[in-house]
Amino acid sequence: MERLGPETVAPPPEALIPWKAEAAVQGEVDPASLIQQPDRLAAFLQADPRRMDAERMQPELLLSMAQILLRGNRTFLAEQLLSRGAARWPDAIEVHRAWARVLLSIGRPQSGLRVLDAAAEHAASDPTVHYLRARALLQHDPRRDAAALAALRTVI
Repeated sequence: MERLGPETVAPPPEALIPWKAEAAVQGEVDPASLIQQPDRLAAFLQADPRRMDAERMQPELLLSMAQILLRGNRTFLAEQLLSRGAARWPDAIEVHRAWARVLLSIGRPQSGLRVLDAAAEHAASDPTVHYLRARALLQHDPRRDAAALAALRTVI
């Protein structure tokens, strides 16, 4: 008898990521507690580095996790997650915008400019990208107001 497709769509057991609680997260893993207590989410993610693997996520999940981490003042962990997401989805503009915002917030406008320049290649008409680019230009070098003004004119 011929079969259509694989026997199962589930990955093999060795490819699964354990989502059970470790010592870093006491008790059962309650998704609501991970959302309400960003420190628990950070500990949960750091307990197994595979949980931070952008290859296993969709952009929406990655952005949600980064937002929860930012609420819990885990900026560098969120930045790491967003950088992996930007590498995974070079055409996902929302991931690049979020990453650029984080880079600007931690005082790395030059890195933010590189991210935004790459995002502008994929979404030249996105006004948010141009606005953030103008902010990065001014934050990096306040004397570059002409370049920032040109970026803002594309928004308007």
